Amino acid sequence: MNLQKLYRPLTGLAVALALTLTTSVGSVMAAILAPTLTTPTTSNVQTNQITLNLKSSAAGTGYFTLLNGTGTACGTGAQVKLGQTSGSVTAPRHGSLPLIAATTAVYTLRNLPQSTASTVCFTADDGTNLQTTPVKVNVTTTTATAIALPVWSTVGSAGFSAGGAYYTSLSFAPDGAPYVAFQDADNSSKATVMKYTGSAWAPVGSAGFSASVVNYTSLSFAPDGTPYVAYRDEGNSNKATVMKYTGSAWSPVPVGSTGFSDINASFTSLTAATRFTRAINCFTSCVTSGSSNQPF
Repeated sequence: MNLQKLYRPLTGLAVALALTLTTSVGSVMAAILAPTLTTPTTSNVQTNQITLNLKSSAAGTGYFTLLNGTGTACGTGAQVKLGQTSGSVTAPRHGSLPLIAATTAVYTLRNLPQSTASTVCFTADDGTNLQTTPVKVNVTTTTATAIALPVWSTVGSAGFSAGGAYYTSLSFAPDGAPYVAFQDADNSSKATVMKYTGSAWAPVGSAGFSASVVNYTSLSFAPDGTPYVAYRDEGNSNKATVMKYTGSAWSPVPVGSTGFSDINASFTSLTAATRFTRAINCFTSCVTSGSSNQPF
């Protein structure tokens, strides 16, 4: 028997067995040394985002994939690390984050579709050993609450003025009641103020109460609820006039003084300031007074 010829195959077989044993031992050791994973949890689940809570027994790097559907099979640890599905296709969402041993790390996924079920797969490595078997959790984003769009509705009847209304000025009394002042075409283009009573619009005092044609009507309220209206007064050389409602009639402010601006007034604007101060701003002049309960 040629012992040399017999020895050579046996030597090759021994080497192969040794390599196989070494590889198997290496795989077993890698599996033993790989980080232990905690099944991930989720929080802050909203219509378009979720927060992942990920934890590993070892410091290193965590990897995750977000797959479509509930209970979807994860890829291997190596595939998850590469951001892939079990079919080696890039996952819809994937990422990584640093991990501290035995400490929960958080990662928030945003811009997700609402009412959508997904599977989160998670693995980690410690820089040397990768956990080859990922853990997973199912999550579903919430449904957005339907928000009713505001609907515009008519306050009282549409077209409630007797005729054409121009230079309309809307203001609210301290009690919340809406008032509107306007140039009243049905009353020789004089000033009219109307109030909504809760069921209909009614004149405040007489309709067309100004002495002549008005322009640029502007309505405002004193803190005590007294309505005032300013306008360009065509009967007074287009100068500014302010009127207030006394409870029964409209009266100039101050009493007997109409067309008080030095020159013609355009784009009149009336406002009530603090401490009972009133001001009227005009395109060409501005008059202000304060210190009493009466404007000017």
